[in-house]
Amino acid sequence: MCMKYTKPYLAPTLTVDLVLFQVINSRLHVLLINRPHDPFRGHWALPGGYVPAGETTLEALTRICEAKASIDTGKLTFLKQFTANDSIARDPRGHAVAMIYLGIVDKMSLSKSPDETAFFPIDDLPDNLAFDHVNTIYQARDFLRDELNHTTIANAFLPPLFTFTELLTVYEAIFSREFDRRNFYTIFMRRGVLVETDKLYHHPTSRPAKLYKFNSTKVVPFSNSLD
Repeated sequence: MCMKYTKPYLAPTLTVDLVLFQVINSRLHVLLINRPHDPFRGHWALPGGYVPAGETTLEALTRICEAKASIDTGKLTFLKQFTANDSIARDPRGHAVAMIYLGIVDKMSLSKSPDETAFFPIDDLPDNLAFDHVNTIYQARDFLRDELNHTTIANAFLPPLFTFTELLTVYEAIFSREFDRRNFYTIFMRRGVLVETDKLYHHPTSRPAKLYKFNSTKVVPFSNSLD
């Protein structure tokens, strides 16, 4: 059966946005850029833009992040498309469907001025966020929490070798709460995804700490969550 339109068919605009997370000083941060143009000139926003014909969303994201934030997406420790936002009113210029990517980096220095590009704590975001980006950030945080409960995605926030305290800090930063250290250790070691190495981290003011690594550099699932 042929679909008949009562109005001329106009395709929505396709855009792409990146929610890039990093744990800084035991708090979860997200990357934002200051918009130099209307709409929302002078407002903070996620890095993003239009996807033109002939580009995939990933290709567009790579180009946009380099142009707007001087970020090489190839150097991120994790990058995955996780949802699409298609609210008709999300963009005052017209109906725009946004493909949302979740990115993670263990450590990143920004080359642009902090007035142009900066990491903000997710629990202290600017009041003047553009579009529907505040909701998008919380969507990404909730997706990340679910992944942490069922996969080894925490590895993306950490260096190749890390202390157990660093691993615990990642979880506490993202879940915004403290975990019982002994119980957390017991649960995590039962998962069989963590390897204790023979190397130590020598802290200048405390005892040496054991260094661990994940048994796979890939994000893999496990069965028992922290719930």
